Amino acid sequence: MIKGVISANREAVIKLTVYRSDNLPLEIDAAIDTGFNDFLTLRPEQIAEFGLVRRAYIRASLGDGSIISLPIYTVTVLWHDQIRIIDVLETQNEPLIGMSLLYGSHVLLDVIDGGEVNITPLT
Repeated sequence: MIKGVISANREAVIKLTVYRSDNLPLEIDAAIDTGFNDFLTLRPEQIAEFGLVRRAYIRASLGDGSIISLPIYTVTVLWHDQIRIIDVLETQNEPLIGMSLLYGSHVLLDVIDGGEVNITPLT
């Protein structure tokens, strides 16, 4: 089970293990964003710290309808005790976990300050 908490900003935040390019695992805080359809976003300094290599740019549609171009990378994460290789987009925001990473999971939120966040695989 992946556990987290509801922050004072009303964000569901979990610890996510991300592997650097040299396979060193690091834990980051990432917020769940059900309006984000992809896997994960990271900030530019995290992309550099993890030693990720840009694969391409993609066009992304923001909540306000604007279209932007974002760099895309590949990163390895630990998800439900399994190693997964996923896409990551570079943004200026705090790390976000999107619906593609959550796909196949049951997400339970106790939406109060300090409330529990529990993510389990669907069986």
